[in-house]
Amino acid sequence: MKILDFNERLKNSILIADGAMGSMLHEAVGPQRCFDELNSTEPEAVFRVHQAYIEAGAQIIETNTFGANRFKLAHLGLGDEVQRLNSRGVKIAREAREAAAREVLIAGSIGPLGLGVQARHPEPQEIVSYFLEQAQALEERGVDLFILERRRVRRPSPHRRRRTTEK
Repeated sequence: MKILDFNERLKNSILIADGAMGSMLHEAVGPQRCFDELNSTEPEAVFRVHQAYIEAGAQIIETNTFGANRFKLAHLGLGDEVQRLNSRGVKIAREAREAAAREVLIAGSIGPLGLGVQARHPEPQEIVSYFLEQAQALEERGVDLFILERRRVRRPSPHRRRRTTEK
């Protein structure tokens, strides 16, 4: 889909997207070390989640690729699986779309790197390369659009009083 077509659709209607893929997969198959890995190990479960959202009225479904970037996957020994897991995620979403009785758009899901309290944070150029690699893998398989998600890091307010104990 071309961006102009998508923008035109947004002008004329509200598009309904699916919901929390990870939560639905957790309910279907239980706790996992990596929900993106289910694109290879449990593709039927991923397909069923897509199908359920489509049946509930979703016009946009997100690929099961929220954490399928090299930085996150490397911590699980899956750093070299970026292309495969993203490709499989799009393939499953496309199969669900083909089984649908109406038009459904596929959004390539790109989540945050998950930077936390790691000893080493990647350099800005590395960060760009992680996201670019994932986006290219999703685009090659034919997503209609991207959904970029981030987690908000809550920092303590500088105006908050610190509690101290006096002795």
